[in-house]
Amino acid sequence: MMLQRNPEFLRNVWIALTPGRLLLMPVILTVVFWAVYLASDDMPSFLAGLQPTAAIALAILLFLIGLKEATDALVSEVNQQTWDSQRMTAIGPFNMVIGKIFGGAVYAWYGAVYCGLVMITAALMMPDTLIHLKQLAIIVLSAVLCYAASQCWVLTNVQKNRYRGNLKSTSYIVLIIAALMLFGIIYQVFLSQVSTTTTIKWYGLNPSWTNFLLFSIVYFLVWSVVGFYRTMRLEFKFKNGPWVWLIFLATLWIYGGGFVTETVLEDISLRWLARIYVGFGLAVVLTYLTAFNEPKDVVLFRKLIFLFQNRHWARFQKRLPLFLVTLAVAVLICIITLITSIFIIDAVEKAGTSPAVWYSLAILAFLLRDITILIYANLRLKAHRADVAILIYLMMLYVLVPLILNLLKLEYLLPAFVPHLKGTLLNGLGLVLLQCGLVLFLLYRRWQQVGEATKYSK
Repeated sequence: MMLQRNPEFLRNVWIALTPGRLLLMPVILTVVFWAVYLASDDMPSFLAGLQPTAAIALAILLFLIGLKEATDALVSEVNQQTWDSQRMTAIGPFNMVIGKIFGGAVYAWYGAVYCGLVMITAALMMPDTLIHLKQLAIIVLSAVLCYAASQCWVLTNVQKNRYRGNLKSTSYIVLIIAALMLFGIIYQVFLSQVSTTTTIKWYGLNPSWTNFLLFSIVYFLVWSVVGFYRTMRLEFKFKNGPWVWLIFLATLWIYGGGFVTETVLEDISLRWLARIYVGFGLAVVLTYLTAFNEPKDVVLFRKLIFLFQNRHWARFQKRLPLFLVTLAVAVLICIITLITSIFIIDAVEKAGTSPAVWYSLAILAFLLRDITILIYANLRLKAHRADVAILIYLMMLYVLVPLILNLLKLEYLLPAFVPHLKGTLLNGLGLVLLQCGLVLFLLYRRWQQVGEATKYSK
């Protein structure tokens, strides 16, 4: 009923589902299934062959064809300059999200309905019906997850590079490859007769691999749709605020921390320290990802400084970029890590492979240095390719420089360029803090230089 009343979905239906295409899809799928029937000796063998054939056809339609159609549809709207007119319509952000997920690849969903009905029919006539139905659910939910995540990525790039030229759909081919890899995992798990008794340890629970995979997909699906919706709200000139993002970070920390069980670390204190490090690592990674994907222009920072100085806290928190919010979370978790490490210092020192107490602080110093460099490069008036340049620079700094130091037998300098467990407090933290101070000074000079060239804009 929601789709029947969704204008964006109906628009795509009228464009994509022509009479010829409506007839072609079931004919091709029926021929494929009929070939399976002709190759089978009896009904049980036919059902045994029909189930995986329908699953593979479903995955090809949704992951290979549908994902490309969904992303290309949004990219073409942006490039053909029709996206701005869509934002001016009366369609709300949520309806637009639903319309984009199911409308952009409506023809693939049309064939997926046919394959799904075949899979359900075959599953009801076979043993282990529930396992086959879970297989169907995992493939479909994984597809929705990929659609929401890919189009959210497209919109994020639109907001970052608006009016700087056409978007290229080839930029999102990585998502298609990732989707195919996901399908490969599903194929191995469900179509290779993996034992249904296989379990996974997560906190104190021992769920089956199938159930945990389904739970994980649902978890990331929910957050991908939420992320797509919040990105769509920004396109519709609404403000989001950081609270939903903070909830996501907290739940992701809980999710990731569950994999550190007693089989990984027997000592309970070290186990909880490792879980804190998991949260810290996730915050660091997400800080980098959001920093490279969000705008970092002079006007944004002037707005933030103006709102902060005038104590407009509600407007300030709504304009905060996510990478600054995530960076603040990383700093908070780093403090928690330091305090926890001090309290269990004996257990940390007893475990020879455990990191030093100040190791998280060194990682945080590298993060602050890199984010400062990224902001410094984006404070230029024409910084269209600053993120790409800094990404290449950081790759050289983290890969090429350590390689050269190893070749020159200067391993003791490695902690000054990459986080290293064997670094001392001086070369593992002191030199990194010195780099941070130097980059902050350069950032301050750059800020003064652009101060006269830009004006505050509300």
